[in-house]
Amino acid sequence: MDTDGRPVPRANGTEGPDEGFALDAPAMPGAGAEGPPTLGPPIIVYGEEHAASKEPGEADTDEVESHETETESHEAETVGEEKAEETEEKPAEQAEVVEKEPPGSVWPRRRLVSTLVIAGVVLAAIVLLVISARDKAPAPAHHEGQSLAVDGRVDPFDRADDPSSLTGPSSLLWTVGDGTFGIVDNQAFAAPEATSRSVAVVNLGQPDGAAAVRVTRVRTNAGLVFRYHDAANYWAVIAAREYATWVIVHVVSGRQVIVANTGLSTAADGTTVAVRLRGDVFDVALNGRVVKTITNAALRTGTGIGITAMGSGPDVARFDDFTATLR
Repeated sequence: MDTDGRPVPRANGTEGPDEGFALDAPAMPGAGAEGPPTLGPPIIVYGEEHAASKEPGEADTDEVESHETETESHEAETVGEEKAEETEEKPAEQAEVVEKEPPGSVWPRRRLVSTLVIAGVVLAAIVLLVISARDKAPAPAHHEGQSLAVDGRVDPFDRADDPSSLTGPSSLLWTVGDGTFGIVDNQAFAAPEATSRSVAVVNLGQPDGAAAVRVTRVRTNAGLVFRYHDAANYWAVIAAREYATWVIVHVVSGRQVIVANTGLSTAADGTTVAVRLRGDVFDVALNGRVVKTITNAALRTGTGIGITAMGSGPDVARFDDFTATLR
């Protein structure tokens, strides 16, 4: 009987006592020919004794199930171990990734800091190079306030009046580049009929040197010419009486460009204007005192130096005592 009081079925389908279940034994050889085969005594199987009812070579169901269970358990353990290994490998890989590229903004910040540091070093190097180059470069010349006296050959213009020529028996060799110059009252002047700039020069024989002239009658646009190449290319210092100053101009291809001025300066009649030329540097002086220093290499090979004026009518500019350091 089972736990509910029901009889336990036998293998042949009949019900038997609750002591176990019976299996019909196979027919014995030599049994009688008549009648149903005689069955041997029933074999009562309890638990492990059930194996006795099996024929030789027949696998036991429980053992097979047990083996399958063990196999499945072993496979499950193997799968579990593989999963565990994968689980262990993944954190290692993740750790490696984290080490290379940590989450969040830590690495971007580090990159930014590194970039800023490198940029700062480069900028500092550039600044040092600029400062070094500036220290090595020669400082611009400033001779303002220094005295300047020109010693050389002098043309006092003391000769007979000539309305159309500057050259006399004992004069310097003048070349009129533009306009007309003459002599009146022992002074040089631009012809009254001139309506454009008049220029007359002598050749220094070298780019460097010095010259001075006394402007006995100062008029606007009258002054001293230097670094003269031709009538369309030269430098000049000319008066600007209405502004009480003198202007340094650069004439290039006939076009006049104002480069600088001497500031508030005397422009009275009788002012002596002078220039001193040394390479790219030239000094402008009024009445023996340097008032402006210019550094400019333009036309530095020009060797002509002289006088210039502009205007018409009887009240024109006049010059006296031209002095130049001729070679």
